[in-house]
Amino acid sequence: MQQQDLVTLTIDGREVSVPRGSTVLHAAQQLGIEIPSFCYSKKMDPLGACRMCLVQIEKVKGYPPSCATPVAPNMVVRTSNTDVVKTQQGILEFLLINHPLDCPICDKGGECPLQNLTFKYGPGKSRYTEEKRHFVKHLPIGPQIVLDRERCIVCQLCVRFMEDVALDPQITLMERGGKTEVNVFPDRPFDSIFAGNTIELCPVGALTSAKYRFRARPWDLEHTPGVCPTCAVGCNVSVDTRRGELLRLYARENLAVDDGWLCDYGRFATMDRQRAGERLANPMIRIDGQLVETSWEEALDAAARGLARSHGAGVAALGSPRATNEELYLLGRLTRSLLRSADVAVPGASPAPTSLIGGGSIESIESADVILLFDADPIARQHVLDLRIKKQVKRRGVPLAIVANEPTGLDDMAAAKCSFEAGNPLATVKALLDLLIGAGLPVSEPAEEHKGSGLLASLVGAVQEVVDATVEGVSKLTGAGAAAQAHAELARVADVLRAAKGAVVLYDERILVGQDVTALSEALAQLAVRVGGVAAKPLALAASANSRGAAEMGAHPHFLAGGMAPGDAEALARLGKAWGLQPTAARGKTAAEILESARAGELQALFLMGHDPIAEGAPEALAALEAVPFVVLQAARSGPAMGYADVVLPATNYAESPGTFTNLEGRVQRSGRAMRAPQEIREGWQVLSDLALVLDGRFDYLSAEEVTQEIARVTKLASWAELLQQALTPALAGGVR
Repeated sequence: MQQQDLVTLTIDGREVSVPRGSTVLHAAQQLGIEIPSFCYSKKMDPLGACRMCLVQIEKVKGYPPSCATPVAPNMVVRTSNTDVVKTQQGILEFLLINHPLDCPICDKGGECPLQNLTFKYGPGKSRYTEEKRHFVKHLPIGPQIVLDRERCIVCQLCVRFMEDVALDPQITLMERGGKTEVNVFPDRPFDSIFAGNTIELCPVGALTSAKYRFRARPWDLEHTPGVCPTCAVGCNVSVDTRRGELLRLYARENLAVDDGWLCDYGRFATMDRQRAGERLANPMIRIDGQLVETSWEEALDAAARGLARSHGAGVAALGSPRATNEELYLLGRLTRSLLRSADVAVPGASPAPTSLIGGGSIESIESADVILLFDADPIARQHVLDLRIKKQVKRRGVPLAIVANEPTGLDDMAAAKCSFEAGNPLATVKALLDLLIGAGLPVSEPAEEHKGSGLLASLVGAVQEVVDATVEGVSKLTGAGAAAQAHAELARVADVLRAAKGAVVLYDERILVGQDVTALSEALAQLAVRVGGVAAKPLALAASANSRGAAEMGAHPHFLAGGMAPGDAEALARLGKAWGLQPTAARGKTAAEILESARAGELQALFLMGHDPIAEGAPEALAALEAVPFVVLQAARSGPAMGYADVVLPATNYAESPGTFTNLEGRVQRSGRAMRAPQEIREGWQVLSDLALVLDGRFDYLSAEEVTQEIARVTKLASWAELLQQALTPALAGGVR
C-alpha cells in the first residue's frame, strides 16, 4: 500500500500507521492493545451501541466509541488512563443493573464476554440495590433457539446479523429505555436457517441452543477441528464433545470457505443424524430370516462369500455422499479391482471432476463486480454461500443476474433474470455468448483445461459473425415464452454481464445431468472467461458434502480414482501398480440405474456403504432391495434398509471418523476424530480394508492417514499434492488447496 493511503496516529504513546478509513479500534488491534467491546463484529458495520469501547482523544469532547470513530492524522488516543478506566467501570456497572447473576447455570458461563470483561474491567461491587427486572424464562422463540430476555445487554448483534447479513429480519428490539428487550414478531417463530449464528454472536447467553441447553460446561468440552458433513460448501466447524457424546457444532472460521458462518442444517441436523435410529454395536448376519449378532470374522466372511459369488456385472455398490474421501476411495478400489464391477456410485455425486466442470473459487465472489447464477439457488442447496452472495449484492452493490426456470431465494435482489430451455441449457449459454460477442465483447483465450473438445474453437471462430439474436431466434433457443418477452429477458441479462470487468459465473451442476458434460461445461467456462477475464473459471455448485470427492476418488461409474476416464491407459496402469490388481476399465451404472437394475432382478448382490436408499427416499429403493438376493449394509445406526440386509457391518459415524472432504471448489479439507467409537465398532475405512483382506485384496492400511497418503500419491490431483509434504496427525485440522 502506498504511503499516501496511510494515516499515522498515536495510541497510548505508541505510533501506528493504518489505512485511511480504519477505526481507532482497528488501529489499537494492530498494536496489540485490547479495547473491550460487546457490540463490535468485524463482519458487520460498526454501531457503537454498547459504549464499552470508549476512549479518550485529544481535542475531542467526551469519550467516543473506538469501534465507530475513524482515524485522523496526528490523532492522540488514550485507552487505559484513569478517566477511561472509570468510564468502563461505569458502563459495566450499568449493564449489570438488571443482568441476572446466574453464571453457574448459564450456558454461556465460562465463555461469556460479559463475565470476562467484568472480572477484568468492572468494579468490585455495585451501588444498585433495587430488584432486577424479570421476564418469563426459557422462552422458546423458534425450533432451535431459547431466549432469556433478562440477560440481554442490547448489543444488537443478533438483530444486526439477521437484518444486515442474513437479510431475514426475524428478531428485533422492542419497547424503549429500560424496558428494551430482544424478541420475535408476534406469531412469527425464529425459524431462519441461519438462526444458530445468533447463539455464537450473543455475548451474554440471552440466546441459547435448545439442544445444548444445560448439557455441559465449556471447560468440560473437547474441541476437535472438523468439516461440516451437510452440503458441499465445506464449512469449517469445531466439533464439541463431552464424554463421548456430540453436544454441539460451532463455527471454526475459514474466511476463504465459510466467512465464519454456519447454517442450521449443518449446526443442528448433523447432531440429529448422529442420534437417529438405534446405534449398531455388533456385526450381524441373517439366519432363518432373522438378524443375529455374530463376530467380525464370521460377518466379514459371510459378506465376502456373498459378494464374491456375484463378482462382475452381478454386484454393485452404493456409497454415501457424506462419506470421507478415504472411505470413497476404498469403496471404488474394492468394487473395481476385487469385485471386478464398474457399478459403484454415490447418489448425487458430481457428474465430473473439478478440473472439467469448475475450478473457480468461493473467494472469487468477493472480488466480482457482477454475479451470474445459472440454475442455482444457494439458499436451498449450498446454504452459507447464500450469505456471501447477499453480502456482495446488498452491502456492496454488485449486480446479480439469474438464469433459472424456478423462483430462487435471490430473485428479489436480481438486476435481471431470464429462463432457459428445459433440457437444453447449452442453447441458452450459446445465446448469451452470441449476444455478448455480437456486442463486441473482446475475445479471450480459454483456460488450458477447457481446450480440446472443439466446441470452444467453434465459438471463438464465430466471434466475427453476429449470430442471429433477433426476437424469433432467441425465443427459439431459450424457450422462454413469448418472443418479445424472451428477447427482452435474455437481453437484460446480457446487458448486466456486458458491463462486467470481473464477473463470476456460478452454476448448479445439476444442469449437467443428462447433458453432454464436456460441451456444456466448456461453454460455461467460455462464458466465465468472457465476462470475468482470461483467468476466470466458473464455480460449479455441488449438492452434498462430498459429491465432488465421489467423482475424484473413483466411487463413480464413469471415473477412476483421480477423476480419470475408465479407459485411460495411463491411469489404469498407475492404479494397477499401486493396487496390485488393475481396475476394470468399463463404464458402470449410476445410482439410479443400479437400483433400477436391482428392481428388474439383474443384480445378485448389493453393498451399501453408509447409504440407506429407502431412508433417503430414492425411487424404486424398496422394490430394489426386495429383489436383490444378497445385501451387505455398512452403517452406524439402524434404518429401513436393515430389514433387507443379509450382513450388517457396524461402522463409525461422522464424529468418530477422521478423514478428508472435497468441497464444491475442489478444496480438500481435513476433519478430525472427535471421539472414539464403542469397542466393537470399526472405522469406515477399516471395515472396507478388512473386507478386502478376506477377499484376498491385500489392503494393508493401519490408519486413515495411510489411505490419505496413498490417495495423494496415486491420484495425481493437484489439490492433494500438498498433503505429501505434511506430517499427518490424528487431530486433523484446516484445509489444503
